[in-house]
Amino acid sequence: MKKLLLFLLILNGVLLNAQNDRILFTYDAAGNQIKRAICINCSTGKQAIDKSDLTAADLIKSDISDKIFYYPNPVQEELYVKWILIEDKKVENISVYNMNGALLQKFTDFKTDNLQRIPFSDYPGGMYIVAILYNNGERKDLKILKR
Repeated sequence: MKKLLLFLLILNGVLLNAQNDRILFTYDAAGNQIKRAICINCSTGKQAIDKSDLTAADLIKSDISDKIFYYPNPVQEELYVKWILIEDKKVENISVYNMNGALLQKFTDFKTDNLQRIPFSDYPGGMYIVAILYNNGERKDLKILKR
């Protein structure tokens, strides 16, 4: 019985180690897969970078200054978009696009309001993009699911 347990334990370790092969994919600029290769002894992804070697390109900008709230998501009837004005960033317009890029609705003139109700009841279920354009040219896209 002990020999059987020892054999199963060794077999288990060998089988677990056999699953470490990785498949690497290479893509072109359009996102099409152009190459697939099996890497038997490759590392597990990006290696850690020393803090002193970091550049500005390695850092991810945070959206902490963005104060946009939207609810409910997924939406059924109406989507509520609320924002808090920070510094001199003002909302110029809010546009609703379908996933094909077609403009469905556009809202403007937010001089006093900081809340916009967007009706979704006439649209079929699917994904939509709500684009918020600021007066300084920045754009914030919200992905909305309609049920």
